[in-house]
Amino acid sequence: MLASLRLGRAPTALRAAARAYTVTPDDIHNYRKLGAVVLRGALTTDKVAKLKDAISWNLANPGPLAGVASAPNGGVGLFLEDFCNWDRAGAEGYRSTCFDSSLPAVAAALMGSASVRLYHDHLLVKEAATAQRTPWHQDQPYYNIEGRQNVSFWCPVDAVPRESTLEFVGGSHADGTWYVRVLLVLLVLLVLLVLLVLLVLILLACMQVPAQDVPVRAGAVVRGGQPEGRARDRGG
Repeated sequence: MLASLRLGRAPTALRAAARAYTVTPDDIHNYRKLGAVVLRGALTTDKVAKLKDAISWNLANPGPLAGVASAPNGGVGLFLEDFCNWDRAGAEGYRSTCFDSSLPAVAAALMGSASVRLYHDHLLVKEAATAQRTPWHQDQPYYNIEGRQNVSFWCPVDAVPRESTLEFVGGSHADGTWYVRVLLVLLVLLVLLVLLVLLVLILLACMQVPAQDVPVRAGAVVRGGQPEGRARDRGG
């Protein structure tokens, strides 16, 4: 029963204070059927502010796993990431979100589990004018885990419009297939053809995401991300 925070510890008790956000039966149904759902208002403004502070600290103090996914092109745009910083001294915002927010209880509800383990925190910063999009992929083949009781929260700290948001292929997790990159390219081409004929059969979860809203996905759902073309600082 694992929760990956996009931004290990033993099973954590689901604290009463973390149960303020109510997961609806529709949320659970859509998550399990489609592999992704957006939880509107799942994080408070205070939690978002603490995350921003932690991200600023993390950027100034990268951890040993930090790396650049896409270097600046022509002096503009940068896409970088870092992992496993929640227990570092300056990352109180990560710890607060992982253990004292609504997210642990939300993860338990979506997974149908009585307990939750933190797999890792993952910082992703895509600066304005970053041309590289995130290729279609699944998260779970990169993790040393199996099974379906896992969730990944994407916690933006700035509002994200439609043209820069995450995209998901609804239901792509359902049969347990783990796709390699070549198969994913073929899958995307097939999906595009299907979308031209029957849009109702495939849900691409493409939506504006204000800060405080939290898209959550299964590890095996196929997803991608748009280039960052706006003049803003970062997305989470």
